[in-house]
Amino acid sequence: MRIFNCLCLLIILTGCQAEYKDISDNEENRGVIQQRFETLQVLKVHGVALEKHGKNIDGYTITKEPGFAGPEVITKRDFPIGSIIQISKVLMCTNCLPSSVEFELNVVSEKLKVDVPVRLVGVHFKDVETGQLKLEAGFFRKIN
Repeated sequence: MRIFNCLCLLIILTGCQAEYKDISDNEENRGVIQQRFETLQVLKVHGVALEKHGKNIDGYTITKEPGFAGPEVITKRDFPIGSIIQISKVLMCTNCLPSSVEFELNVVSEKLKVDVPVRLVGVHFKDVETGQLKLEAGFFRKIN
């Protein structure tokens, strides 16, 4: 599934502009909004341009290792254990097949360019019993 999500992201970034709908107010998503989490494993953070071979970072994407590569990736580095994130939005891609969900973040403990979006991709699941979105426990610990 992780590879599939990264491939979808890569195809979107190289082929067309993904369109997102803010679904933060949906009942199943409210439990993660404004919550803070600490990373328990090293993740990868990618500085991404919307254009192939672009020179400016238009956003950051945080994924599980090994991450992804392509002409739109300007930088790629470790997102260290102990980093603190706060989820600000839950977004659903409306023109992706299949539809995917991403989290828009505030990164509290890492210095990233703050005037571009930071997205967390591929490290969540939908709880079968409650229907709520949750971050994978092996990667994150809730801290508030």
